[in-house]
Amino acid sequence: MERILVLDRGNTRMKVGLFEGSNCTLTKVLENPADLQVFIQEFRVDRCCYADVHGDLASWIGNLPSSVISFSSNLPIALKYNKPESLGQDRIANVAGARAL
Repeated sequence: MERILVLDRGNTRMKVGLFEGSNCTLTKVLENPADLQVFIQEFRVDRCCYADVHGDLASWIGNLPSSVISFSSNLPIALKYNKPESLGQDRIANVAGARAL
C-alpha cells in the first residue's frame, strides 16, 4: 500500500504523519530537516503533502513526488477570505482536514 507523508513545518519544528491509505499509522515530531531525509528513507515513503512556513522544504524532500498546500491548491473548501494568499498553509490544511471529517 502507498505510504504518504503529511508534514507541517512550523517555525520551530516539523510534525509528521505517515498514512497508509486513509489510516494514520505513525505521528512524530522532527527537530530538523536532516531528520526528514532519514524518516523518508526509513519508512520508504512514496509521496508527500506538506505545509512549510520557511519555503525551503522541497530541497530536503528531494525527488519524492510531493504537493504543497496553498490557497491555490485543489481544496474541498471555498476560501472566502479577502486575501487568500495571506492565509497560512497550516491553517488551510487544518480546515481542509476538518472538512474531510
